[in-house]
Amino acid sequence: MKKILIMIAALTLSGCATINNGGTQDFTIKTSNDKNFKATICRLNNEEGKWQATPASIVTIHRDGNDLNISCENEQQTGLFSVPPTFNVGSMIADIIFLCTGCLVIDAATNAFYEYPEKIEIPMIDKDKKLAPE
Repeated sequence: MKKILIMIAALTLSGCATINNGGTQDFTIKTSNDKNFKATICRLNNEEGKWQATPASIVTIHRDGNDLNISCENEQQTGLFSVPPTFNVGSMIADIIFLCTGCLVIDAATNAFYEYPEKIEIPMIDKDKKLAPE
């Protein structure tokens, strides 16, 4: 019985979704039509931080309820993309079912209820085409 009470206390104090999902997430970027893959650098940002990665590498980002903005660039090309998060209702319902009031507060504060797709493909276009009038 003592072990069960300790486990319940740990879940309540640390956040249920935070335990399952965490406040961070691994994210992979793939570029399409990339003429200079090895020189491409991608910058990611949301309200929780800024990160830099190369295509096909894994970067750990902080979860957020706002879009993840991605900008990739090399000498010849550029690509922009914005990724909206999804809200993980299941984690919130689990917090409610287990009466984890503390969990709800912690999970909301760490954005553990939100997630982005694990992989995103960024279409690259030539910089001179981007600047050409339509």
